Amino acid sequence: MSELDRLLAEARRLEPEPIDEETLDRTVARAALAGRARHRAWVRRRAILAMALGAAAAAAALHFALQPSTPSAPTAPARVATHEPAAATTPRERTDLALPTGDRLLAEEGA
Repeated sequence: MSELDRLLAEARRLEPEPIDEETLDRTVARAALAGRARHRAWVRRRAILAMALGAAAAAAALHFALQPSTPSAPTAPARVATHEPAAATTPRERTDLALPTGDRLLAEEGA
């Protein structure tokens, strides 16, 4: 027996059993159902995505529709409108620096 004959005999021995007609029909039906289920899932996901995008677009449109077109002007504090003097504040801290050149710097908080 040659090497080729031995390989052919081993390949024939390892070949799967033939499938009967009933098993073949069940396998085809199962594959068709799986394909239909995948298609339905794809359609469902596409519909959900379309609804989500539509809801987001509607929310954005509503948000921009309800926004005022011009911002309101800033208002002055009530004390300015009634010409009341500002409340007395605590004295501010002062910093006095004497420079080596003889110059003097005076700094006040908030100045």
